[in-house]
Amino acid sequence: MIIKSSTRSFEPHPEGTFRGHITNIDQAVSKYHGKPELVFTITTTPIHGEPTVRTIKQWTSPSLTPQTNLGQLYMTISGQEIQDGLEIDTDKDLLHKSALVVVEHYLKRDGRTGYRVSHWQPLN
Repeated sequence: MIIKSSTRSFEPHPEGTFRGHITNIDQAVSKYHGKPELVFTITTTPIHGEPTVRTIKQWTSPSLTPQTNLGQLYMTISGQEIQDGLEIDTDKDLLHKSALVVVEHYLKRDGRTGYRVSHWQPLN
């Protein structure tokens, strides 16, 4: 593996609304809580302006209810409400799907600017 150094400073993902496309979904264990989580890799492109492609990640619990991040994402992409007993296959129901993703900045504990997915919106 070849690794190249960079002297460029870190620039956070810009704030705003972007077209988001889920390109990967991994399972992980939260380093803070030790619980299972899903890690979504999302490619974003601006709705207007130059077509700069960026990538952002979203970590979420695997809990599927209308109130959870996963539930909100599923309902936005599928257009379906979550009924009791619903089972989804993330590879079929979410992977390679698109929606609008809203990215926000926040202040980290160390004073740097972080970024995260605030919420998702339907494409239409």
